[in-house]
Amino acid sequence: MAVNDENATEQLAALHVGGGEGSSTPPEQHLGQQQGSGGSTRRLKPTKSVTIASASPLTDKCFMAVAAESEFNKKVPRSVGTDRPVPSVTVPESRELPSNVLFSDNYKPNLPFLKMHLSKQGRLEGKAAVELIRQGTALIAAEPNILDLSAPITICGDLHGQYFDFLALLEHLHPGPNTQILFLGDYVDRGDFSTEILFLLIALKIHYPQSIWLIRGNHETRQMAEFMTFLSECEFKYGQKLGREELYPEFLKFFDQLPLGAVIKGYKGGNFFAVHGGISPMLATLDDINTLNRVQEPPVVGLMCDLLWADPVEEPAEPISQLQKVIWQGVEYEPNIPRQISHVYGARAVKAFLQKNNFISIIRGHQVMEDGFKEHFFLEQTAVPMVITVFTCPNYCDTYTNRGAILHIYTERFTFEQFTASPHPFFLPDFSDAFSHTLPFFMDSIVGILADLVVAVKEESPKSITEEEQQREEKLVVKMEQLKDKLRRRDAGNSSIARIRREILALKEANLPVFGKVKELDRENEGLPPRETMPQHTTYVRRKLARANTETCILDLKNNNK
Repeated sequence: MAVNDENATEQLAALHVGGGEGSSTPPEQHLGQQQGSGGSTRRLKPTKSVTIASASPLTDKCFMAVAAESEFNKKVPRSVGTDRPVPSVTVPESRELPSNVLFSDNYKPNLPFLKMHLSKQGRLEGKAAVELIRQGTALIAAEPNILDLSAPITICGDLHGQYFDFLALLEHLHPGPNTQILFLGDYVDRGDFSTEILFLLIALKIHYPQSIWLIRGNHETRQMAEFMTFLSECEFKYGQKLGREELYPEFLKFFDQLPLGAVIKGYKGGNFFAVHGGISPMLATLDDINTLNRVQEPPVVGLMCDLLWADPVEEPAEPISQLQKVIWQGVEYEPNIPRQISHVYGARAVKAFLQKNNFISIIRGHQVMEDGFKEHFFLEQTAVPMVITVFTCPNYCDTYTNRGAILHIYTERFTFEQFTASPHPFFLPDFSDAFSHTLPFFMDSIVGILADLVVAVKEESPKSITEEEQQREEKLVVKMEQLKDKLRRRDAGNSSIARIRREILALKEANLPVFGKVKELDRENEGLPPRETMPQHTTYVRRKLARANTETCILDLKNNNK
């Protein structure tokens, strides 16, 4: 089921850090401001919101999209009518986009029309999709392991298949030859529209090869794409032969060519190092990264692994003594227990890396943040945080209730911008159809009815039943209960996640805390997949936010707030 495009709106908040002049964000688009100074922050009340999905005027690109759609309608007529019981709901596009419509005379994709087509849940013909991916792969294969970029530039964190949030963001950023944008990886998994995000990102890269920049995240790997949702999405949307056997391998080749990091110059305070995860005990200088063979599946140990998986140490939640502070700030690297892979890096390791390589800060994604970003000062009073985390998925997994954020770096200062989630079409868990999804519920009800009938017959005429018949009936009752338990276990995940979403909505309306508890429940899905589950290629865990003990979670939340 689709949503109305006119309702795909965003609210933006401009958050200023570091002072100075020269912001390119108009003041009238500021929802609120937050100023950072030495690690302390203050939140101001929202002043005005903006609907960025309709913030830009009609341009030549819009007419290009209309012209392309007219040509598309002539070449590929609709197979079904457009009459809708609910006219406000957009008709899902059932036709596949062919190469002769997708690509223009200069063999570049028609960006406005591609965005429009994908936003209607339209898909690409196999030939067009493969050609688009291969063009993108050829472009990024020519780039170095570490990109050399300059301010002004916008940094975007994880996107995770949230295509409609991405669309609204692009409407605000206006990508073009003079708008530098760096994406920090994790384009796929968790959300239901990973293929759409990749197709549009690649099309943007083809159009603006010197202003759109992509680096690799830990989800742009076989181990994560097959364990989480991306492989299943390719197969669901494009079929076994095209999706799994043709498109998915082409996407993997694209992933293998993605650069691993970027250096951002031009800011008055110094240079930034951008990466998806973080630094490594095997990383001394950037030459260590430049000499890596990046065209491979990342190993589970070593420098390449750490660049994609490492996290900064968590700052103490409670005040600590001076001695504890000295010990904490002396941490270099420790095992990354929550991820079950790579390391966490502390203040001492970060300082050493920054000083040796002449950087002022590390910019990275990889971790969901309630405000969409976090400045890691490591308990020190510095003009610029040593590490900055940017996470661009608002309401991550449709559950976290977090904001998304982007980072603008200018020559004189840097600013954060926040936004909330956009409406998007709904898919059932694991991309199942309505019949398959409801069949377990139906079977559970039938088994329950049969079990009750057996008990009723037994109670109605107990004297006329022989001992042998009674034993058979008792065995039948046991089998019925076993079957009911089996069906309930199989469906426990879907029912639990449905309940947790309803409960979280209620908690949000009651102003009860949501983000921290959901993050805790989802922690197991943010790490390396267990080895024994890898061959299953399952998408079960991507929606497993609260399958284990939903009721306990909600009771804990309510009890903690009494």
